[in-house]
Amino acid sequence: KDFFETQSFGKLTMTNDFADPVDITKTEKECADNVSGTSYKLHECLLEVLAAASSYTLSDYDIITFIHSGYGAEHGDRDNKGNYYDDRIWSHAWEIETADGTKMPYALTSAFYGIENAKPQHVGIPIHEIAQAMGAPTLYGDYPGFGLGLYDVMSSPYGFDGTQHHCGSLSAYTRVFLEWATVEEITEGGTYTIAASNISNKVYKIATGFPNGEYLYIENRVNGG
Repeated sequence: KDFFETQSFGKLTMTNDFADPVDITKTEKECADNVSGTSYKLHECLLEVLAAASSYTLSDYDIITFIHSGYGAEHGDRDNKGNYYDDRIWSHAWEIETADGTKMPYALTSAFYGIENAKPQHVGIPIHEIAQAMGAPTLYGDYPGFGLGLYDVMSSPYGFDGTQHHCGSLSAYTRVFLEWATVEEITEGGTYTIAASNISNKVYKIATGFPNGEYLYIENRVNGG
C-alpha cells in the first residue's frame, strides 16, 4: 500500500480488505498440475477459494490478490517438502472469470520466500504482480538482458541484492503508462532542470530525432529516499 501510494504521488489511494485463510479440496500439487500452475486447473482452485469467501462482493474491488501457503515455483529446485518447482505455483498476474461471467484481474504470490525455512515472502514479487494486475507492463526484456534492469520493479523485482527486500521504484515509463506522471515534451534545445524522481512526478519526453513511434523519457534518479 505505501509503495503504490508513494509511487503514484497521491493519484492512487488503496483500500484493502483481508479475507480469512481458507482450505480447499485440492492440494498444491494438484493446483500446480505439473506445470507450475499455468493450466486451467489453477483457475478451478482459485474459483474454489472465491466460493469460500462468498461474503465479499467482487464488484466492490478493482483487483484480488491470492496468497497461497507454499513456496513459489519461480525459486526453482525442490522445496523443503520435496516438491519440485513444477509441482508448486508460479507467482503471476492474470484475470479470473467467475461462474456469473465477472472478470477480475488478480495477482498471486506465495506466503513464503525461497524454498525452505518458512520465511515470510519478501516485498519484490508481490509488488511486481500487484502492479501488473493494476495494468502495469512487465519489462523483463529478452534474456540474457532484463529490460530496464534495477531501475524498475517491473523488470527486476529481486532488486540490486537479489533478496526482493530492496526492489526498485517504478520507472518513468511505467508511471507514465499508469498515468501517475506529468509529462513535459522537449522540442527545442536549451537548459532544463528536473527534480529527483522520489520527490517529483515530472518526466521529460523527447521524440524529436527518433524513428516514428519511438521516444526518450528522462527522470532524475538520486541515491536515497
